[in-house]
Amino acid sequence: MTYFNKNAELKQGYNPYIDMSADDIGTQMDVGLLVMEPGDTFTFEEAEKEIAVLLFAGTVTYQWAGKTVEAERPDCFHHEAYCLLAGRGEKIVLTAKAHSELYIQKTLNEKPFEAVMYTPDTVQTQHAGCNGELLGCMEREIKTFFDHDNAPFSNMVLGEVLNHPGKWSSYPPHHHPQPEVYFYRFDYPHGFGAGFANGEIYQTGHN
Repeated sequence: MTYFNKNAELKQGYNPYIDMSADDIGTQMDVGLLVMEPGDTFTFEEAEKEIAVLLFAGTVTYQWAGKTVEAERPDCFHHEAYCLLAGRGEKIVLTAKAHSELYIQKTLNEKPFEAVMYTPDTVQTQHAGCNGELLGCMEREIKTFFDHDNAPFSNMVLGEVLNHPGKWSSYPPHHHPQPEVYFYRFDYPHGFGAGFANGEIYQTGHN
C-alpha cells in the first residue's frame, strides 16, 4: 500500500494523495488536496471520471455549465460546506479569492448526470452518540453531502464527521457499501489521533 507522506510540504496547486492509475489501495478513486492562492485558477475536465470538489476553507468561485457559485468557508469546524459533484466530461473552473484548500475525489463512472452543488442549506446532519451511549465517548456530528440514497447516479459517497477532542468515531462498527477514504483535518494542526484498520493502528495527523 502507498500512502501520501503527511510530513511532506503541501505545494500550491494539486497535491495527489491517491492515484488510482498507479495504486488505488482499494479505494477505486483519485484523492487529492488543491491548494490555491488569491487569483489562482484551476480547471478540471475528466473524460471518464465523475468528480467531487469540496471546499475545506477559503473563498472560491465555482463555474460549470454556465453556472456560477461564490463559496466562502472560513474553516470546516464551525462553518458548513460547499461541494460540487459533477459527471464525466463536465468542465469545472475554480477561481480563488483568498487562500483556499479543496478536497478532490474522482472515480470512473459511465453514467451521465447533471452536476449538483451541495450548499450549507442542503447539508444533512445527524447527531450520533448524544444519548449517553458509552458515557458519551462517541459523540459526533455526521454530515452527508451525497451517497447512494440521495445520489444513486454517483459511484462515490462523501461527507464530513465532526469529532470532539478525545472522542471515538465510527463506533459502533458498521459497514458502507461504497469505498471510503478518511481524510483528517485538525483545528489545531499539531493535533493527532489513532486510526484502526485491518488489525493495525495508525497515527493520524492534519491532512
